[in-house]
Amino acid sequence: MRVLADFHHPALWKSLKLTLVDRLGYELLRPVGMEWYEQGYWQHEKFWAQDRFAKMFLTDRLDLTPAEGQVTLEQARDIKPEIVVATVPGNVLGFRDFADEVGARLVQQIGNNEHFVPWADIDIALDSTNHAHPAWFDGYIRYDQEIDPRYFRRVDSPCGPVSSFLSVWHRDQDGLDYFGRVAEAVGVEHFRLYGEHGQPLQGDEEVIPAMQDSAIVWNTKRIGDGWGHVLHSAMAGGKPIISVNSFYDGMRGSLMLKDNSGVLDISGMDFNDVVKWIKETRCDDERIKAMGDANSTRFNSIVDYERDAAKIKEAFER
Repeated sequence: MRVLADFHHPALWKSLKLTLVDRLGYELLRPVGMEWYEQGYWQHEKFWAQDRFAKMFLTDRLDLTPAEGQVTLEQARDIKPEIVVATVPGNVLGFRDFADEVGARLVQQIGNNEHFVPWADIDIALDSTNHAHPAWFDGYIRYDQEIDPRYFRRVDSPCGPVSSFLSVWHRDQDGLDYFGRVAEAVGVEHFRLYGEHGQPLQGDEEVIPAMQDSAIVWNTKRIGDGWGHVLHSAMAGGKPIISVNSFYDGMRGSLMLKDNSGVLDISGMDFNDVVKWIKETRCDDERIKAMGDANSTRFNSIVDYERDAAKIKEAFER
């Protein structure tokens, strides 16, 4: 089966490849070439960015985009994929038109709770959040995005750093400032800030060893949910987590965090108590291991990639 999906997020693309290609044996294709934009199919963020995002994600620049499976609009029309996947709301209606042209079914991958879903215009929804859906829609699939299997390699790192892997602290300058204040109080040499505001990391090849070397992962993401690549990767690898659990209320990530001894919820905690807890915990082998065990167990009790792949296969091949 041939599946055409738009590309806008490297980790999401990799998750599609792990499930659709590696597990199910499908062929995964992605649009390339500005014709997709110029003819009205690829419209992501056009209303405010005009063609800037199209030029970023429809090029064949190998430093930005995966080379495998690139197809021009003309090639895609000849290939006639059976499934077309829009991973951003802005591409749904254009991809609906393309799917109708080639006789394909349209899938919307829902990766953020705030994503708009035109239920009457899609055939299947792949939802990695907790998005509400109408009772009449019978193509709904709840699933978890696959992550690189190397994240599952358990490495306890007592006395390692407390690390934040948030790429951008969206609308949360206060949270970034708080992280800095805690680091200064504990000792900045024991903290790592990765992402746009600190040290950039290029993909899983650099994120995985940095996460494995960390004693604790600081994940206070104010605008969750997206699905939560940092949260799920840290949980899979058995890393203790510092969180503000209320940021995930009503969202998929709350299943990982609530009532979990592997998570320190700093909501409402006194600043000095947070500092004291980190000083006491970071080099405590037994506590680090116990919290890691709790998080690995919680992840495995929720996530089942084989189950999800079976549901996707049934829906795609129906």
